[in-house]
Amino acid sequence: MRQTAELENMESVNGNVVRDIPSERAIIIKKMMQWCAYRSYRGTETSLEDLRPLAANNHIHILNDFGQDVFTAHSLDEYISFWQSTLEDTFIRWDVRIASPIDLRLTSQMASAVFTSELNGTTHENTCTIEKQAVTHVWEKISGDWLLVQEHTSVQSALQ
Repeated sequence: MRQTAELENMESVNGNVVRDIPSERAIIIKKMMQWCAYRSYRGTETSLEDLRPLAANNHIHILNDFGQDVFTAHSLDEYISFWQSTLEDTFIRWDVRIASPIDLRLTSQMASAVFTSELNGTTHENTCTIEKQAVTHVWEKISGDWLLVQEHTSVQSALQ
């Protein structure tokens, strides 16, 4: 599982090259990789609080589609509260990563990214699970910083 220091030096993930060039595209992709890594279990620390600098707390919209169940959040606090307990109640270890090339479209103030993520986890019953998710992120440049304002995920089994 990736640590913050490793993310700082990461150059690519699934064909998405991120170099030290401070392009808008590279900045957004790096933040997306951090978003996924911060949702992963990191030893004894499972806090999703590291997501805060990456998201617009007061106007973020989240929709997670699990097939028969759908979760929506209108603040980062709701999102963290739901996912922190869901992940800890379900898994003893987990890792979230980007599992496809990122289709990133951007203007000077908005960006949308479509990709597949993968959650690999070990449940409390010691069974391993791999869950693929179709993901769309919407990022907005707020006060000069790219922040996540919308996330939609659909679990692959929900798409079948």
